[in-house]
Amino acid sequence: MPGSLVGIPAAHGKKLQLLMGLLDEVSRLHYSLSAVAERIHESGEAGSARRALLRALVELGAHTVPDLARMRSVSRQFIQMEVNGLLADGFVEYVDNPAHKRSKFVRITPKGFALYKALRHREEPLGQWLVDTFSKSDLRTAMDFLERLRLRADDFVPGMPAVPAESEPD
Repeated sequence: MPGSLVGIPAAHGKKLQLLMGLLDEVSRLHYSLSAVAERIHESGEAGSARRALLRALVELGAHTVPDLARMRSVSRQFIQMEVNGLLADGFVEYVDNPAHKRSKFVRITPKGFALYKALRHREEPLGQWLVDTFSKSDLRTAMDFLERLRLRADDFVPGMPAVPAESEPD
């Protein structure tokens, strides 16, 4: 955990130091997996944002651009740019949204689904190589913890007082 403890006074507790170390490690993992994905998908037909959008559309079905942006905690404009590229390449299409005249649903096309399947197929050896390292219990525990951490972070508003969540003591 080099670097993650720098600047955190001991008075703030070991728990905060551990959390900051964990956040640093998650960030390093993100960049490491991004670099591996770039090596796997060297042709560049789908960068990480495009892959994430295709995955969301396959797993969750058609959604509006604002919905997709909220799911990723990014701007609507960023998602719109990515959708425009996918649309131009024929990987997604707009379909009517009965609940809203102007905000259409974005839906994956058969061509987009074929690309998604090809991308996942290329990633499978990495998944197989990694999965042998961990037990199902380890993976469930990590998934559950990261989901709780993400949901808690989503609730944060800058300037709000630090109200402790229900947690175990140090």
